[in-house]
Amino acid sequence: MPGDERQTSDEQLAAEAQDGSLEAFGGLVDRYHARIYHFLCHKTASPEDAQDVTQQVFIRAWQKIHQFRVEAKFATWLFTITRRAAINYYCARGSRTMGELKGGRRQTGDLRYARQQPGRA
Repeated sequence: MPGDERQTSDEQLAAEAQDGSLEAFGGLVDRYHARIYHFLCHKTASPEDAQDVTQQVFIRAWQKIHQFRVEAKFATWLFTITRRAAINYYCARGSRTMGELKGGRRQTGDLRYARQQPGRA
């Protein structure tokens, strides 16, 4: 069935995974693992941390696959989980501000940023 997998949409595979198909979920992991890992390489301190967080993302996705709405885009749903995992990574380490995670720009509501900028509160 590997040839059919390419023709099957992410949303169809997600629906099959919701019915308990590990094979379908494995197909989604195969499709997205590299993208998730590379995204997290830019957000974590090391390749090992990126791999650990990537694994956490897919564990979480499997645990929450029943919450995925099949009419939505699977990639958007998965990258929401990924972004939250990256935020949790930063919170656990306290290494960066939340503003750095939001598109590389510091937010004016970021208290550490406000303290660094004279005249900003």
